Amino acid sequence: MPLPSSPPDEGLVDGPFRVLAVCTGNVCRSPLTAAVLRARLASCGADVVVASAGLRALEGEPIDPPVAAEAARLGVDVAEHRGRAFAADEAAAADLVVVATRRQRSVAVELAPSILRRTFTLLELDAVLAHLDADDVGVDADASVGERLATVVRAASRDRGPVVRGVSIDLPDPYGGSPTLHRGVADLVDASATRVAARLLELAGGCQPPGPEDVS
Repeated sequence: MPLPSSPPDEGLVDGPFRVLAVCTGNVCRSPLTAAVLRARLASCGADVVVASAGLRALEGEPIDPPVAAEAARLGVDVAEHRGRAFAADEAAAADLVVVATRRQRSVAVELAPSILRRTFTLLELDAVLAHLDADDVGVDADASVGERLATVVRAASRDRGPVVRGVSIDLPDPYGGSPTLHRGVADLVDASATRVAARLLELAGGCQPPGPEDVS
């Protein structure tokens, strides 16, 4: 599903927090990443829209059957997925862009330069969020959930360099690979995307805006 458009780099005022997951063909890593993030972020009622796209998409194709099997095992729904091409305007409208590899990050940013500071590989974002704490983020307790999540992404961008130095941050491509490779990549996506969703929500102060009794 395409993300709703909005002017790039103006930040959220109202509306959902928008995530775009990106890989090469949009039939393996990015739709699985999107499905896990969507399920984990939606589990507490956060207003989030998650979509996926491919830099060399197999447009109109369903998710790769071994990935569909892994998604079913993980309990996430990919039945309606069809491959979609990366579009610069859609990426620019996203509050967070999650790619599979550093090379894909470079290509995506070249196509949509405004997304530079809010584009991460999945494993990179996982590592950076694990090292952030509430003092690093400084969310506005009166802001909407979407605005607070966007604040977490900005904090992650500021702190990403030292955290990932020397760390492997690329997801292997399972397309055409063995069942063992598919299982390993699916488990890596599930674990990493689940941690990312949990940390985004935790650092943003939870799923819902605080009530009056929670604001000093």
